[in-house]
Amino acid sequence: KETEDFKPYDFQIFYENGEPEDPKKVYSRINKLYKIALKEYLGYSEEELRKVKDIVFDSPKVKYVVEVLQEISLTVNKYDVIGDFFEKIVRGEFKQTKGQYLTHPNIVNFIIRAISIEKLAFDLINKEKRFPYIIDPACGSGTFLIESMKLITSYILTNKDKLRRAASVAEFIASMLPENRENAWANWFIYGIEINGDLATATKVNMVGHGDGHANIEAKDAFFDFEEFTKDRLQVKKTTNIYQKMVNEQFDVVVSNPPFSITVDRDTAKHFPKIFIWGEKIAKSLQKKKKEMEVSTENLFIERWYQLLKPKGRLGVVLPESVFDTTENRYIRLFLYKYFLIKAVISLPYLTFQPYTATKTSLLFAQKKTSKEVREWEELWRKYEVRYNELRRDLESLLKRKRLQLSENKNSVRSKLVSLLKKILKNNFDDRDSSLSFEVLKEKYKDELKQADKEWWVFGEVSKEINYPIFMAHAEEIGYKRGIRGEEKRPNQLFQTDKDDVIVIDTANPKTILDHLRKVVRWS
Repeated sequence: KETEDFKPYDFQIFYENGEPEDPKKVYSRINKLYKIALKEYLGYSEEELRKVKDIVFDSPKVKYVVEVLQEISLTVNKYDVIGDFFEKIVRGEFKQTKGQYLTHPNIVNFIIRAISIEKLAFDLINKEKRFPYIIDPACGSGTFLIESMKLITSYILTNKDKLRRAASVAEFIASMLPENRENAWANWFIYGIEINGDLATATKVNMVGHGDGHANIEAKDAFFDFEEFTKDRLQVKKTTNIYQKMVNEQFDVVVSNPPFSITVDRDTAKHFPKIFIWGEKIAKSLQKKKKEMEVSTENLFIERWYQLLKPKGRLGVVLPESVFDTTENRYIRLFLYKYFLIKAVISLPYLTFQPYTATKTSLLFAQKKTSKEVREWEELWRKYEVRYNELRRDLESLLKRKRLQLSENKNSVRSKLVSLLKKILKNNFDDRDSSLSFEVLKEKYKDELKQADKEWWVFGEVSKEINYPIFMAHAEEIGYKRGIRGEEKRPNQLFQTDKDDVIVIDTANPKTILDHLRKVVRWS
């Protein structure tokens, strides 16, 4: 970026009279580039620069690194070279945690296309003269952000002639996608948060290498109070009448692969009660136990994604399979159903994140509900809570009768009991038992009635009224298999590519999961 046209890059070893230049000369030149990079690309102030030491390695090591890297392009490459590099060198730091691994480009590219991020950008440019505000609150080395940036830029430039023919739109495109900086728009619209400082720097470097977008990367804990972030858009806090904590609601898209089940310390957790619905429970658990404990951070991330998204904002994320099918995670599934419209769930194979972890994962695609939609849910919930309580009262009244009155028909009472059992127990009642006597029925279903769950009963009734299709699929092959010795190419059920390895979506003749998903899933 700093080299004039037709001049040699400074990041290489030069030769004088057939001999490689002296290591000290290489060190001096690379050290100058290093300081320029800190100022121009990582945003260091003059005061910060004065505190920065020169490159800490000696000159022979600097020369060696330049010799190794000088022939490798970090920008003109379909692979995330910097991401792969950082994954290898930081993996040791994450051994005590689960799920904190960088995401393969196949998964990233499937996710961003599944939420139609490029079409969203096109529509927003036409209607509002802006790009979507995109955030990854656990951005790692920035793969989600970079691939989103590349896809949107490519799609807009390819379809520029289909944009609304208005001078204001043309001026907006000229300012946001200038010829010499096609990704300039990303500096205003792409955001990332990463708790690991080295990875946050990696994201900035990676985005600089791919054109732009490094300006809004925060090296902070994603669970901080919004006021603790430095970027204006992330500092926004407001209340809402459908959710009891503060929200941000500044982003159109959240794409992420968050760390799962991470250890949290007491000092961090003490701030949770004012930020998250279940924060008080976590903080109390830490007070009773030790200084730190493992927490289902994926569930905190789900709540944080809700806080970040605007109404109708789109969510495309990786989550452990346990979120979708374990009893202890039922509360977060109810949260998702209340506050989001679930669009799709794609189950991934165990090999997805190997050799780093065999955690079974799925992809969740959802759209944040409007206040009106959440209130509709709440009204139905209250209605069926009342109905459930009435059924239980009627049942208790019937079961407490010590003896049947002479004037009362035993068959009639038994029929009432059968009717109530069917309504409360639903599928847990065996229709073949309808002819059993009152006393036998009472005894047989005693345990089932004790275990009958009000919350899940109410959810079942609400979901009958707010009923909509959810696209579901299971991928057995995802295009790769990674091992300790490298990566093996495999068949890919997620998406298809052309001869130039460009992803192709065919909704007219769907063959892959992405083809089918894009054919049937509609985003508001």
